[in-house]
Amino acid sequence: MSKTQISRRMFLKGVGGATVAIPFLPSLAPTAAVAQSVTLKPKRLITFYTPYGSVYSQWNPSVPASNLIGPDIRERTLASVAGDISGILGARFTALKEKLLLVRGLDGLVLFDHGGAFGLAGNKGNEDLKILSLNQSIDQILAKSPKIYATEPKLRSLHLTPGSTTDSRNFISFAKTPTGAAPVPVIQDPRIAFEKLFGGLDAGLTDAQKLARRNRNLGVIDRVLASYNQVMGSSRLSSLDKQRLESHVQMIRDLEKSIQETEGGICAGPANITGMTTDFSRMVTQHIDIMVAAIRCDLTRIGTISLGESRTYNWLPNQISHHHSMSHSDEPAAAGLTAINQWWANKFAELLEKLNVVEDATTGRTYLDNSIAYWCNEQTSHGILNHRLLDMPVLLAGGAGTLATGRYVDYRRPGNVDQYSGVIRGRVYNSLLVTILQAMGLAPAEYEENGVAGFGEYRYRTNYDTADATMRSPLPSLLKS
Repeated sequence: MSKTQISRRMFLKGVGGATVAIPFLPSLAPTAAVAQSVTLKPKRLITFYTPYGSVYSQWNPSVPASNLIGPDIRERTLASVAGDISGILGARFTALKEKLLLVRGLDGLVLFDHGGAFGLAGNKGNEDLKILSLNQSIDQILAKSPKIYATEPKLRSLHLTPGSTTDSRNFISFAKTPTGAAPVPVIQDPRIAFEKLFGGLDAGLTDAQKLARRNRNLGVIDRVLASYNQVMGSSRLSSLDKQRLESHVQMIRDLEKSIQETEGGICAGPANITGMTTDFSRMVTQHIDIMVAAIRCDLTRIGTISLGESRTYNWLPNQISHHHSMSHSDEPAAAGLTAINQWWANKFAELLEKLNVVEDATTGRTYLDNSIAYWCNEQTSHGILNHRLLDMPVLLAGGAGTLATGRYVDYRRPGNVDQYSGVIRGRVYNSLLVTILQAMGLAPAEYEENGVAGFGEYRYRTNYDTADATMRSPLPSLLKS
C-alpha cells in the first residue's frame, strides 16, 4: 500500500478479521477529508446515571447565580466560583469548568417512587401494569436518527452497568414498542462489551463463543499490530497524529490488560461471581474505558453507564447503613451520602478527562467538546426530598458545539415555593430533554408523538408554564445563539 493510499479500511480491519478502529489522523487523510473533519465531527450523547439524588446542600455552589439574564433566569460563570465548584463537585472539575454547564431549578411533573425512566424519558411509567416507561428515551430517539448516523454503525447505542442486568433500576434507556416502550438490555461483563466492540467479525456467535475467542493468547491489538506499524511508519504522519495514535493504542492495551487481570480471580471467587471483579471501582473504570474507546473509535455515538442499582459503599467513610436506607434519612446520613456523591463525581470526572483528548487537530476541539456528557440523577436528594423531583441536580459537559458551557444557570422562580419541602419551584425538567434533543440537531417533528408538544409526561401542571410553545422550546439561554 502506497503512502498516498492509506485507507480507512486498513484502520478498521486487521489480520484474522479482527476489527479495531483508530482515531482520525488528519495528516494521512486527503485534504478534502481534513476539511470535512473540521465541520462534520459527529455529535455524541453519553449519560452517567446514579440513584437517590445528591445531597441537596452540597451539590450547588455556595455562591449564587446572581446575574439576571432573563425573566427568572440567573447565571454565574463557573470560572468566578473560587476553588471547588461545590462540596460534591471537587478539585477534578476545576480544569474542566469552561466545559461544564451546571443547571438548577428544573422540576419533574410526575409523582415518583424509584426507576430510571424519568431521567431520559421524562415519565414515571405505570407500576400497576409493570410498564417501566410510557415512551422511548431521548438516547434511543437519537440512536435511530439519520442525523446521528448517516450510515450503519457498529452499535447504535451502548449500555453498560456494573450491577445486575435484571434489576429494573439499572434500566434508563427505553426503545419504542407498539404498546409504549421497553427497556434496552444492559451489558454487565466488561469482557462481553469489549468483544462486541472490538472482537472482530462476530456475527452469529453466542456470548460464550465470543468470550472463548477473547481468551486466546493473542489480544485484539496484537492481531492487527502489523497494520498499526505500517501507519506509524508513514513519513506523512505528523508528530501530533503520532502522539494521538500512540496514546490511543496504549489506551486500548491498558483496557485489554485491565479486563484480563480480572479473569484470574473468577474461578477462585464465590460461585455467584460470573466474570465480574468484586472491586466496584475497578468495574466502573473498565466501563468508562470501554465507553471512551467506543466513542474515540466511532463505533457508537450514544451510550449510557448506569449505577442505578442499590448497594453498600462500605469502603467509603461514614456509611451507617445501606445506600437506599441512608437516602431515606436526614442529617444523620448526610456525611455518608456526601461521600458517595463525591465518589460518583470522581468517576464522572474520570469519564470527562478521558474524553477531553484532542479529536480535531485543526480546531483543537476534543472528543468531549464534540459530545454531550450528562450526569443524570434519579431524583433530587435524601430526607424530605427523597422520592421528589424538585430542583433536580443536573450537570452537563462538553456541549457538542451547541450548548453554552462554563456557566451555572438557575431557573428557580422566587415566590413559587413548594409548601411541603420549602424548595423554590422553577421550570419543567422535560425541557432539558427537549434542549438536548435540539442540541443534537433534531427538530420537534422528529421526536414529538401523537401531536403532543414537548417530550415525556406533564401530569401535574399547576404552578408551571406548560403552554405548547414553552414545552416545544429548549430552555432559554442554554443553547448558543
